[in-house]
Amino acid sequence: RARRPRVPVAQALMPLLAVAVLAALTFAFRVSGPLFRHRVTVPAAAERLLASAAAVLLVALAATSALTQDGGFAGWARPAGVLTAGILAARRVPFPFVVLAAATVTALLRLAGLQLSRTDRGGCHAATGRGTTSPSTTAIAERARRAARSTSLPSSPP
Repeated sequence: RARRPRVPVAQALMPLLAVAVLAALTFAFRVSGPLFRHRVTVPAAAERLLASAAAVLLVALAATSALTQDGGFAGWARPAGVLTAGILAARRVPFPFVVLAAATVTALLRLAGLQLSRTDRGGCHAATGRGTTSPSTTAIAERARRAARSTSLPSSPP
């Protein structure tokens, strides 16, 4: 039975320390608003700009999450599900139905073969099934290639 290498205590506590520092800074930032409200005057135009900036950032985050995965295009199924959810939410459909409809649309499109972008599916042969690979198979193959490149094996005589 192989022994796991021991991790130094400082290295093990680093994530906990980072979380504690971020929590303290967040708390201090939140408390500073009410404490210094009377000392700083923010123009009305700036308040309107900040209110709309929060909405813009939220939309940008949603768009990035809906359209990208691992630094590339996520495929057509996920954006279609997000679009479905957006339309139903705008029509004030109850939230459980919005989630169920978005998941159903995404699942049906993935079942139809639209889950990945064209390059991830292996080119134009996605409809015929030739040249397709799953993302996990592609990732495993890439890791194997990197490991083979990093390992230098002695060359065999000709």
